[in-house]
Amino acid sequence: MVRARATAMRVLGKARQHLQRFLLRHGRIYAGKKGWTLAYRRWLTTVCFDHRRAKSFCRTTFMP
Repeated sequence: MVRARATAMRVLGKARQHLQRFLLRHGRIYAGKKGWTLAYRRWLTTVCFDHRRAKSFCRTTFMP
């Protein structure tokens, strides 16, 4: 159980970093102070892109 949790946390960290790099590449920068808070997740739902693939990526990642 402990190893499974550690693996899940590692995967989550990599996915978050991947999403942050994606947003930065597309010029979407969060104006708040801290990331991965409830306010940050709400901001993620408002991020708009022109490309369909980019929209589906952000909407399916880290949305409760």
